Amino acid sequence: MKKILEKIINYSMFLLRPILILASAEFVLRMVGFFMSLHLKEFGFMNDVSFSSLNGVFRILYILIFNSFVLMFNSDDRIGQAMMLDRIKKRKNWTPFKFVLTTPFFYIEAALVLLISIAFSFSFAHANILGLFYIEIDMSSAPEMNALSKNIPFLIIIQFLAHVITAKNWIVDIQVIADDLKKGRMSISFYTLKQFVIISVIYCMVEYLIVILLPAVVSIATALGKKGLLLVALWVVIIFLVFFSIFALRAVLKRKSFIEKLKEYCQNNSLALSEIVKPYNSILFDSEGFNFTVEKNGKKYDCKFVSTIFPSSPLALADSGVGLKNFLFQLSNVRIISYKKYFTFTFEGENRKILLLVPTPKKVLVTIKNSELTEADVGEKLGDYTLYTATTFLNNLERDCV
Repeated sequence: MKKILEKIINYSMFLLRPILILASAEFVLRMVGFFMSLHLKEFGFMNDVSFSSLNGVFRILYILIFNSFVLMFNSDDRIGQAMMLDRIKKRKNWTPFKFVLTTPFFYIEAALVLLISIAFSFSFAHANILGLFYIEIDMSSAPEMNALSKNIPFLIIIQFLAHVITAKNWIVDIQVIADDLKKGRMSISFYTLKQFVIISVIYCMVEYLIVILLPAVVSIATALGKKGLLLVALWVVIIFLVFFSIFALRAVLKRKSFIEKLKEYCQNNSLALSEIVKPYNSILFDSEGFNFTVEKNGKKYDCKFVSTIFPSSPLALADSGVGLKNFLFQLSNVRIISYKKYFTFTFEGENRKILLLVPTPKKVLVTIKNSELTEADVGEKLGDYTLYTATTFLNNLERDCV
């Protein structure tokens, strides 16, 4: 009886999910609309901001809100998770992208979003977003548009990408998911409600701040003109490149320092050290093979550099030879931007295989035999590979206990 009830709830959530996603996004916009109307009545600034400016800002934010709710409501989809486990067991050449394309979950959800948007007057699908706010403005000057045909394709694309991201997140937590399925966990929980409240509060605050600051931004944009705006955009790109370059240079210098110390130690102690091949490539790109071999007391060690550019980006490694680099930006445990990149660190070699974390990320996680991800220890064994930081490797090499 319990299993039947679980199936009914999980399948009901699967069918209700598109309604919950659209209704949640609508709710957040109406909440901020209510607070915005109070601000407008008290201060008023519609003469300083065009309808198209406000509408454009809120359309972008709606897409972000929609994406957050798609990720949230799909994160505990037990039906999809069960099928993923089955696919992983049966197929070796399996990717999250293929999973989303070859399973019905995205297609059914997208079709329901389209049908629901046509049947009900969700603001994003049928009208200017400003129309939902409780303010007395003359909408006759707002540009007319076929909102349904222009906006729905964006939502479908966002849905597809969110499903791919969700599938990637499931892979990282695959053992936890397997345990949840065994325990009969359902597709909705108190955690889902908690995440809904957090997301709603964050976006309401962000949108309200934008409403307050938008008149000043519009005034500055008008004063700068097109050339000035292009110059500002150029400076933003330059600042980003400088920011990225600083961390890339940091990684290069740390790796260079390790190589110099290694060469000095090998030279002073008459150790055999092979040529260090492409020592800096793995900072930006995934590289095949290992970088160098060092020999001490008849023991040879094949070493490969593995790391991330940003120290705050977590690095996850599995004994199956698959790694995951995660660039993550979040507020109060709610993911705003999450970019994950999978790579393989396996290589052929007859000697002891060493993975060197140079530079070392702040958080390194490992999973062994599909166990739950845990913090990596010094000298952690990942199948045929042993994990070391720069300092621990040199210290263990000196004590001949690598």
